[in-house]
Amino acid sequence: MNLNEPIGAALLFVGVWIFVCYLTGVLGGWHDLARTYRHPETFDGKQWRFQSGQMRLLLGMNNALTVGVNSHGLYLAVFVPFRVGYPPLLVPWGDLSVCTGKFLFWKYFEFRFRQAPHVYLRLSASLVDKMRVAVGNAWPIDRSAIAPF
Repeated sequence: MNLNEPIGAALLFVGVWIFVCYLTGVLGGWHDLARTYRHPETFDGKQWRFQSGQMRLLLGMNNALTVGVNSHGLYLAVFVPFRVGYPPLLVPWGDLSVCTGKFLFWKYFEFRFRQAPHVYLRLSASLVDKMRVAVGNAWPIDRSAIAPF
């Protein structure tokens, strides 16, 4: 047995993993968001881990998303094994607009971003209700708002 084969296979796997993570970050719009909203510090606020969301081009983030809120804004991070090309983000409340939507039985809120208006993030209505309660009066987004930037 040649020891180079397992090493080569492992390197190929890692290379493909990095490429796919990076590519989905570009296609989904996370890279566009990171240009403005990158948040390298630790986040201080209420967080919900292992959440699902959907971004541009129907890119699903199934149980890999951490969503957080505080008085400053919306925090987004991706589970560590998938974080290549997905730096944590903090989007100020003033840079967000939202509209409600429904697909079959899934009720969601679609967030749009002032600095990247072509990018969206859809989160379940049940999660958004928890987020809204957690920030109380700091929640600046009116549920009836339907027009993105």
